[in-house]
Amino acid sequence: MNTSRRKALSAAVGTLVLGASLLVSAAPASAATAPSCVYLSQWETRNSIGVITSHARATNNCSSTQRFRMIWAWAGDGPCYSYKPGYQSTASRLGGPPKVSELRKC
Repeated sequence: MNTSRRKALSAAVGTLVLGASLLVSAAPASAATAPSCVYLSQWETRNSIGVITSHARATNNCSSTQRFRMIWAWAGDGPCYSYKPGYQSTASRLGGPPKVSELRKC
């Protein structure tokens, strides 16, 4: 392999390694969790033919309006909403594995 091709290949590999390390170490800036005054409850139901549905309810027990979304493990995340004090929201996903892993500020 000639020298110029070897240098080009080394530069390309170095760029890929650097890019991959940046992707792995980058954390989202808005990954803060909702405050502890936002309460989360979860449960599952099973219908008459055995289909399981996972449910989650978030209640804003804070003294101020909070913006957050439900982050589901093994399912699509919920949208970002504003919740006034005392407001709550219930969401459901089909299947037993899905559960809300966190309430994330947005």
